[in-house]
Amino acid sequence: MDVYNIAPLVRHDITQIEKLMLNAERFSCREDYTKALTTIEVALTLANKHQLYSLSGILVDQKSILETKLRGLHPL
Repeated sequence: MDVYNIAPLVRHDITQIEKLMLNAERFSCREDYTKALTTIEVALTLANKHQLYSLSGILVDQKSILETKLRGLHPL
């Protein structure tokens, strides 16, 4: 798969991550945060593998925000 096919996939992942994070924030749902974190890690791997550094930067920022929010949730 070439870079031109990967970039839209990673952008789609970013959109999915944003939706999961909004749901997680609205309902304080650890499961949605965890799904978003997993999606970020997969998208970040793809972006780095194909040298999509601007997308990688966005993903790293979102991952950091998400990890901070997950730490703030009370354990179930």
